[in-house]
Amino acid sequence: MPTAVQSMSEIRVLDDSTINKIAAGEVVSRPASAVKELVENAIDAGASQITVEIRDGGTSYIRVSDNGRGIGRGQTELAFTRHATSKITTSEDIDEVMSLGFRGEALASLAAVALVEMTTKTDADTTASVLRVEGGVVVKRSETGGTTGTSIEVRNLFYNTPARRKFMKSVRGESGAVSDAVSYAALSRPDIAFRYVNNGAEVFRTSGNGGTRAAVLQIYGIEYAKNMMDIEFRGNGIRVEGLLGKPDIARGNRLYEIFFINGRYVRSPALSRAAESAYRALMSGRFPFFVMHIGLDPGSIDVNVHPTKLEVRFSDETAVFRAVFGAVEEALAGENLIPDIGFVRRPSFAEVTQTAISSYTPVTLDEAPDEVVQYGRRAAREYSFDEASFAQEPYQAEQEQAAQQVQGRLPFSRGYTVVGQVFATYWIIEHMGTMYMMDQHAAHEKVMYEEILSSLARGEAASQMLLEPVTFCLTESEDAVLARNLEAFERMGFCLRRTEARRYEVSCIPNVMDAAPDASFFMEAIGAIEDSGVVPETSSARMRQLVLRSCKAAVKGNDWQSEQECRRLLAKLDTLENPFTCPHGRPTIIEISRGEIERKFKRI
Repeated sequence: MPTAVQSMSEIRVLDDSTINKIAAGEVVSRPASAVKELVENAIDAGASQITVEIRDGGTSYIRVSDNGRGIGRGQTELAFTRHATSKITTSEDIDEVMSLGFRGEALASLAAVALVEMTTKTDADTTASVLRVEGGVVVKRSETGGTTGTSIEVRNLFYNTPARRKFMKSVRGESGAVSDAVSYAALSRPDIAFRYVNNGAEVFRTSGNGGTRAAVLQIYGIEYAKNMMDIEFRGNGIRVEGLLGKPDIARGNRLYEIFFINGRYVRSPALSRAAESAYRALMSGRFPFFVMHIGLDPGSIDVNVHPTKLEVRFSDETAVFRAVFGAVEEALAGENLIPDIGFVRRPSFAEVTQTAISSYTPVTLDEAPDEVVQYGRRAAREYSFDEASFAQEPYQAEQEQAAQQVQGRLPFSRGYTVVGQVFATYWIIEHMGTMYMMDQHAAHEKVMYEEILSSLARGEAASQMLLEPVTFCLTESEDAVLARNLEAFERMGFCLRRTEARRYEVSCIPNVMDAAPDASFFMEAIGAIEDSGVVPETSSARMRQLVLRSCKAAVKGNDWQSEQECRRLLAKLDTLENPFTCPHGRPTIIEISRGEIERKFKRI
């Protein structure tokens, strides 16, 4: 066994190449971060036009070109030196910095892990300077013709750090992340004309006319632009303005809660909580889509928290929280948020059966015919019921014997009395001196969850065709997530078809869904999968996310139901191995004994 002295290594100073590669990992972790750094440099250079081009998700090729001020001929090599910057001079300047970049690390970090070529020209130069750097070493200096501005090409990112390449996502995944980075930059400066090209195809182009709504339209499409409202607030030295999305375009994660502070894209849990608190009454389990510009005294924030500059600290976080909350709350209060859904006719039994693409027998909770249960604790041969028997009071011995046969069964299955529904959400049931309360949404979620899992296990996920297809539009990053998980949707029983770039049409849904989900369901489901951080190989985890989202199509709270629907739901719930909690762990039924009630009334 080695001694402590023997196990210690000799301390040495790392060489510059190793230092630069380590530092590059903090600034450039993937193609999207490389694009972000280059675009921010272009903005700081005063560009009015910026073009971003990538190939293969940015792993093989990135090019960012602008018409900014350019870099003087004598300073091109200095620009690739670590901590060389034109943005600040002393540490005190950081407290008042308004530029996006100031650390002087971006070009040096890129050059350490890629093949980089820069072509740049200022108004004062007659020709453009060309500098090629490979792995941190200058390999070419030359001159060429050109216009004022800078163009930087990055090839074979992480070619000399192969371990880093292993942690990158698929090409579509990396493309989506680059798309988000360029989108955020375009939204931060709608006065700059942006053009984004992926594998030779133009993804979007903004006009640079200065309007945030126009930028949203050009990046995300008409569905988003028309469902956003203006927000504006000024007070206590804080300015909040931008666009708030209506609940119709809510997402399944926080990726589209877009904050800019003094023009810088940031992520802030405190700001997210403030905005979400104002939205709380309008949505549950979903996250708003918004673009919010916040202006502050630069001395009141710390932007030097992390090399990526995505995090900030506030000297008075409470004041900023209140400003954001108040601005969002005021904007929402002054807007008509009632969706215009038109009149939708529910298809008849004959219409549905004629258009079904598989064996489909629609059973509404109103009809409740004889049914063979094919999910849950018992197989079809073990359990069936007919509605008429609900009206009959079975013998107590039979009831007790049935309860003993299956462990975990509800304490009642027949012979109970449905007292009624309260708050359009909870059912009160009386049985053998005990009162039970059932949450109709939690119970229906549980039943749907078991039905879906059972059909997946049997490989028999049947579909029903929709009379009117559901259409929805995604962002490029969401499109990449759907492409990776399309098989999971199809296994569930969804039929999705891509009609054009980032637009989909849904013609079929799983049989277990009582009604067609709207576009927000698919955006939320995709967002939940994307936000879960699930790697592509773990298909079971992806399926769980999708199944849980599908269960949200269950009957909701505040929906009045008939007594037959309540009995039907109880009968289905009674077939499950664990009928007492929903898929999220909330109780489906609670028990209140007569003694507890009498104690509340001081009778005992």
